[in-house]
Amino acid sequence: MKETTTLKTNMLDSFAPADLTKFIFSRITKAALEQETEEVVLPAQGVDYVGRTSTNIPQEFICPLTGLIFEDPVTLETGQTFERASIKSWISKGNRTCPVTRRSLECQNVPCSNFILKRVITNWKSEHWRQLLAYFSKLAGNSGGHGWLKNEIAVSVLEQLLIALNQDQRKAALVQLLSLGILQFLIERFNRGNAREKICVSVLLCSCIEADTNCRNVVARNVDKIRLLNLLQRAELVLRRNTFLLLTELICLNRRKDAKFFFKGLHKDNIVKAMHDLQTYLQDCPCEQKIMVAVLLLHFNLLAETDMPSTYRDDAVDAMTLALERSLSDGRSREICCKALLILGGYFSFSDGG
Repeated sequence: MKETTTLKTNMLDSFAPADLTKFIFSRITKAALEQETEEVVLPAQGVDYVGRTSTNIPQEFICPLTGLIFEDPVTLETGQTFERASIKSWISKGNRTCPVTRRSLECQNVPCSNFILKRVITNWKSEHWRQLLAYFSKLAGNSGGHGWLKNEIAVSVLEQLLIALNQDQRKAALVQLLSLGILQFLIERFNRGNAREKICVSVLLCSCIEADTNCRNVVARNVDKIRLLNLLQRAELVLRRNTFLLLTELICLNRRKDAKFFFKGLHKDNIVKAMHDLQTYLQDCPCEQKIMVAVLLLHFNLLAETDMPSTYRDDAVDAMTLALERSLSDGRSREICCKALLILGGYFSFSDGG
């Protein structure tokens, strides 16, 4: 008997998140690896998650230091909320100001958990799961047993499911997916997908590398490098940001001889154009990213063995100098600068954490 593909909405509450994750990941993996191409008729009613990204998470649910959904939020006297472990680490390094407002902290003790916010986030996650699963169930039910999931939808649903998991759960889920061969599918979708897919897939590829650093070489060998570099020209800031993050992961290998193959097959004009795009992004990116962008600019020049116009080099060095000066009084900036300099020297694998 064929396995039933429709998950009844009234059954959702009977599943634990781990069970739901296992069920849907297996479905997504099966569909992705089969590379179904038939068109799926989307349900007339329901939530459209195609092309949506993590920007759908309410910003007040995200820690400014980690960029992840709060698990144990604490609210400082300044009114800013942070993940307990992150702000505790910040204070333990001798910082006496709020990381966001830069206002002095009268109390150096980490306050009690913000249980109200914690409950609100828990309720949001629960509703987030219900909406995703209801949409997923309708999508599966409308497929007629074959061609039930388009590649673009698979990518989007996968990203949304990972958003609802904490850091440990996300890593475990990614390790499971990698064991099922999902990495090659994601690389294929990055190479062939549209801009909306690339926004999702670039984040997922970075997450895969974070979960298993062996993925870095696989992605670096197989990703379409010209398409990747061309994304730096896009108007969408989120796409340029994700492209920069993925580039940083791919180029930051442990040894120069390993990193150098990333440029194999690229014409000198492609590399120079990429440096121009990185220079432009350097002007727009957040302050905490500037030294990494500057290092990437210099990295391109060193590894590609091409003559970089002085304006690129000067801008990169100026950005690094300002970042290093800021790091003297900012613990978070100091940590980023240390990583950036080690990356430039070819001694550090970015997602290994130091």
